[in-house]
This record gives sequence, structure tokens and C-alpha cells, in this order.
Amino acid sequence: LVRMSEVFKRQGNYVAAITSYEKAIKIAPGDTDLYPEYIKLAIDAYEYVTAKKAIEKFIQLSKSVSVSQIDALYGQLYY
Repeated sequence: LVRMSEVFKRQGNYVAAITSYEKAIKIAPGDTDLYPEYIKLAIDAYEYVTAKKAIEKFIQLSKSVSVSQIDALYGQLYY
């Protein structure tokens, strides 16, 4: 599903790319490796509410997320 998302993104189909990531997250909700790229994709697609919720979920799930990583994600969201 992640690879499909990458293909959709290259084609400019952000809706399908986001949907693929959402399916992957639904299958493996605890897989924090999925979140950073999903968040970036949502921001690129101007889906800011989706991105903000994903950041919050990523922080909640990830025990080892650094402050600089959180700042970088929020920085992408607000710039």
C-alpha cells in the first residue's frame, strides 16, 4: 500500500495516495514509520486538518519521537 501511495503521488493523485496510506495505517495502526511520510503527503495535498491529527497520533504512539522531529513536522504544517 505504501508503494502504491508513492506511485499515486508521482502521478499527482494525492487523494489516492493519502487513501493508500490511511489503509496501511488501518492495517498496522501502531507502525509509527508510516506517519512521517503520511503527514508530509497530507501537507503537500493541503489537507492540514488531516496532517495535524496525524501528527498528534504519531506523538501519542511514538515513545521515542524527538522534540526536533516534532518541531520539523509542525514546521512543515505551518509554513
